[in-house]
Amino acid sequence: MSTKQAGPLAAFTGGLARPLLPDAETLGALTPKAVHDFVSANFTAANTTIAAAGATLGALTHAAGPLVAAGRLGGAGAGAGAAASKYSGGVLTALTPGSAPLVALAFEAPGGLSDVKGTALSAVLKALLNETRESLPYLGKAPAGDALDSVVPVVHSYKSTGIIGLLASPAASGAAAAVDALSSRFEALAKGVSEPALAAAKAVALGGYRAATASKSGAVQDLAQQLLARGSADAGAYAAAVGALTAKDVAGAAAALVKGAPTLVASGPLSELPKYDVIARRFS
Repeated sequence: MSTKQAGPLAAFTGGLARPLLPDAETLGALTPKAVHDFVSANFTAANTTIAAAGATLGALTHAAGPLVAAGRLGGAGAGAGAAASKYSGGVLTALTPGSAPLVALAFEAPGGLSDVKGTALSAVLKALLNETRESLPYLGKAPAGDALDSVVPVVHSYKSTGIIGLLASPAASGAAAAVDALSSRFEALAKGVSEPALAAAKAVALGGYRAATASKSGAVQDLAQQLLARGSADAGAYAAAVGALTAKDVAGAAAALVKGAPTLVASGPLSELPKYDVIARRFS
């Protein structure tokens, strides 16, 4: 399991704390009945969302009919109940002395996919956290710095929650200096955002969205995600939400982030990794 994939396991309780990919032992114990029960409970008409791009209503209805009919065969239930998930923060480490060290620091993201403003805030915060010249080229941002060999922002979004963080490879100065550098990035955002930086981050957020939805397959995926998360779809809602964000909104969201419990994930030789309690006290 990668450090990036381990983030939700450390951050949440309930269903979101389960591994995204099953281990070999779990797969080996899977039975035909277990698969049948899962399909029957989840693949129902009530759980079906159909979205299309470039299709007429008649064509969509023709394609949807058999899918909904097949879904009804599985039963009329609302789906198998999953353990309720809640963000708690936490720590997950894997001591692997022979590998390069990796450290991730994250916090609960605002809103979730069901909240279009929260989704917009997460995208803009992600762009602002990614202080590389490639992301915000005309702001003259410095490289990662002496404490970090490399750093990338990470966002996991779910219906009503999510996490936003930074994944880094520590430099020779060690894991403690890397965690301090990552913490400083969040703290700097909470203190305020300049208008040029905000404008650049908005452009990055909108550019990524437009690129992702430029194809029919991308547009369909976006529509389906909106339907599943919000119960309705509006092609212009995200762009409008990004455009409406102010520097005060973004700084306020960042300040709210760091008031919550942090999530720390690390792998590699971890002898210099700060204790989780020390990191948590920094933000409390």
